[in-house]
Amino acid sequence: MIPGLGSDVDVVYDRRGVPHITAASLEDLTRALGYVVARDRLFQLEVQSRAPEGRLTELLGPAGLELDRQQRAIGLPWGAERDEAALDPRSESSRVVRAYAEGVNAWIDGMGTGDLPFEYHLLGVKPRRWEPIHTALVGKRMGYVLAYDPQELWRGKVERLVGKAASGWLFPVNSPIEEPIRPNGSNRTRFEFTPPPDPIEPQTPVARGADEGLWYKAAADPSRHDGALGSNNWAVAGTRSATGFPLLSGDPHLDLTLPSIWYEVHLIVPGDIDVYGVTIPGLPAVIIGFNRNVAWSFTNTGADVLDFYRETLDDEAAPAHYELDGEWKALEQRIETMDVKDKIFDVIVPTEEEIEIKDGQRRPVAKKMYAGYLLIQMVMDDEAWYVVRNTPGVTGFISAEDERERRPKPIPLEQEEVDRILRQMRAEEPKVRIGFEKGDSVRITDGPFADFMGTVDSVLEEQGKVRVLVSFFGRETPVELDFLQIQKG
Repeated sequence: MIPGLGSDVDVVYDRRGVPHITAASLEDLTRALGYVVARDRLFQLEVQSRAPEGRLTELLGPAGLELDRQQRAIGLPWGAERDEAALDPRSESSRVVRAYAEGVNAWIDGMGTGDLPFEYHLLGVKPRRWEPIHTALVGKRMGYVLAYDPQELWRGKVERLVGKAASGWLFPVNSPIEEPIRPNGSNRTRFEFTPPPDPIEPQTPVARGADEGLWYKAAADPSRHDGALGSNNWAVAGTRSATGFPLLSGDPHLDLTLPSIWYEVHLIVPGDIDVYGVTIPGLPAVIIGFNRNVAWSFTNTGADVLDFYRETLDDEAAPAHYELDGEWKALEQRIETMDVKDKIFDVIVPTEEEIEIKDGQRRPVAKKMYAGYLLIQMVMDDEAWYVVRNTPGVTGFISAEDERERRPKPIPLEQEEVDRILRQMRAEEPKVRIGFEKGDSVRITDGPFADFMGTVDSVLEEQGKVRVLVSFFGRETPVELDFLQIQKG
């Protein structure tokens, strides 16, 4: 069942696995769309919303860290938050986005263990609930993919090598042959060829090197270096087709992925909507398709809608202002967290001070009381535990198997145990760590037996002494020494 439905919804899958959805209202139609997309592409929904939000690290660990940093740095989460805040909650768009989220979550709430995609089993995580802002995030990521084009940087690099005129001839902004191919009835060339201008002397290596950091930093998006130039489409009039109907072919030139970026679907509200085509999981609309009257597609023409800026700060070490159009503007500080700051209150690495005696020297050292463990004061719910468990570097925890979920769950320490650990950390008298064990070969460095070699027989920690067996005339004799009188041989 999908909560919130106003009436029955029919979903019929054809032989190709394409869902045909019929509903009485747009909201019910969208709820059902969210439901079937989650049924077929749940992990894709998870990844496509986490990637622009900068939260892949929670799933993938360190492998997702660099992409998370990039997405947060360019502000996609911030942009999605502003878009959602600007959306009128009474508008049709807002209702549709909320209905889509309700459909996705209805599938998540109702699915059994066997319905969970295997990727979740491999990663040991659960699906997160779909929120309306996730749709905004998917849209922002698509906008970035379609708009990101570092040709200005490429052209600038070539310009520094051969000059502006020559680089403009090699890489023209407006190509004379980018026009529809139509027979013109003559043998005339489609454009007048002009010879290239002479290149100038390239800039000195020092001058070029000053910009290399800018070039590599700004253009360092490996997913956009495929050399593809936009996309393409074509149409054939009905008078030229075998059926008498027009033909439309569109190639948006998006990357080949598995699963596909597209999800094929047929959506029907009798008397209002009858559209067939492809959606992008996470977006509650048919992006490319047709209805009873018209077919449509999209072409990414590589329009220049993105600019690069060289950032000038008032202080590189502790910046507070940046320069824009000759004026200094205050930097806006945005601190991003994992949204559990109200549930995780303190993180403590239990340590205690020890006096280490080594090679005849005493020195204070901080020693971890429980190697590899730390204490976290937190509200123990699924969301907070999910963040902790998927933090890079967390490999284990004090736990017992949860009988319902059949997987380990953390066991909180008793307050008495926590108090004991904290008291031990605050102890005024540090412990003495000797660094010697029974059987160690040592050299006596002080006293009447200086320079004699011996073997540790026992360690008397409470007295600060070591009993060493020293050989005299072929006979081992026990000698009691201070820790500082010996060192390992």
